[in-house]
Amino acid sequence: MALTLLALVLQHPLVARTLQPGPPRRAARARRVVAAADVAPDFAESPAANTYVGDESVPPGPYAVSWLATDQGKDSEKWIEFDERHYMSMVQDKPRTDAFVRALQERLAAFPPGTATVLDLGTGPYALFARAAMDFGARKVYAVEAVPESAARAREAVALAEAAPQCPVTPGSIEVLEGFSTDVELPEKVDVLISEIAGSIASEEGVYATIVDAQRRFMKRPRDPGSYVPFSYQTLGAPATDLCHHSGGADPTAPCLRIPSEDATLRMLADPLLVEDIRFAGDAPANGSVDEALAWRVDPDRVAANEAHFRAILEPNREAVEEDGLDVERLARDVSRSLSGIALWPRIVFDEAGTHVYDTRGPTGEQQLSHWPTVLPPLAPRPLPVAPGAVVTATWSTDLRDGQVSTPIRYSLLCDIAAEAAAAPAMG
Repeated sequence: MALTLLALVLQHPLVARTLQPGPPRRAARARRVVAAADVAPDFAESPAANTYVGDESVPPGPYAVSWLATDQGKDSEKWIEFDERHYMSMVQDKPRTDAFVRALQERLAAFPPGTATVLDLGTGPYALFARAAMDFGARKVYAVEAVPESAARAREAVALAEAAPQCPVTPGSIEVLEGFSTDVELPEKVDVLISEIAGSIASEEGVYATIVDAQRRFMKRPRDPGSYVPFSYQTLGAPATDLCHHSGGADPTAPCLRIPSEDATLRMLADPLLVEDIRFAGDAPANGSVDEALAWRVDPDRVAANEAHFRAILEPNREAVEEDGLDVERLARDVSRSLSGIALWPRIVFDEAGTHVYDTRGPTGEQQLSHWPTVLPPLAPRPLPVAPGAVVTATWSTDLRDGQVSTPIRYSLLCDIAAEAAAAPAMG
């Protein structure tokens, strides 16, 4: 019966996910109706999905979860790579692309035309930012791409630009280099670095190792924020409830879920806090662990709004929900008072003042369209009951391991829930 409820949830027009694992950064635009047969039977038919979380016996905390940056629902250490669909989703994310291009133009405006040197890290198959740098007056661009197929296509894109009569790129002014930036050599230091290697958790595509190396080997002014596009990558986090998780749609063996940012079934229980703030001109650790203590108070107003939201999703299928032995009003109340895990998503900051920002979710965690999905590592196979006003604490750890860009970072969360009166930590 749980299968029926999950299939109904996934077929709602505001639900934008499948149950198939995807790469760390995937296209989040395609909406797909998922048939019941698509749901893996080993977890979708769990009888627990037909009960209310508030009625279940819950083991005491704390609750721990750990995963690799490359995890795609499996314990894999294969490096992050993208296919054509992923690259196109990035380019077609117009607010993201426009924000990078605008910031690059502003940085290069500080140099006399034909004098600036630029390093484009992760240029992709289109060499988009490398070509834009030439349009904005750069003298030379070094475009680095780790994926061999993408590097080959970037060379083709550059050759086409060089041959275009309407806006020619001077032959040799863009040089495509294949490999991780930590493995390549440049004949000179550069004035500006542009890099779009923010993961769905900002650090998961190797930005720590990249910054440490680039500051040391490539930058003329490594501590000048004006030398970089963007200014920083950030990760935001908030406790969240997920209707699909509640309905039996989260594989308990998967260390983390990657949910399209516009999916309506994931809702925040509190305002987000800053989990990572990685500044390109700042100090970046070369290895070891980066830890952060966090605490959120579950917002009663959000809980009430979430209850109404989930009720609206469930109401059109009231009869089928009741056939599953559940009540729409009680189910909506139960989901709104459930904790699936700490939702995590990236934000790109383009200037030191923080006035030019690209948000992958709304400022307080609202759903919105972005090619970056939201990461949700479930704390347990079933959501945990949580009351309005309760305090959710988390110890966040980013294990950089050996500090090499090719070694996937290991993330971990240790979370607990306390009644408001018993909670001591100050809220962030």
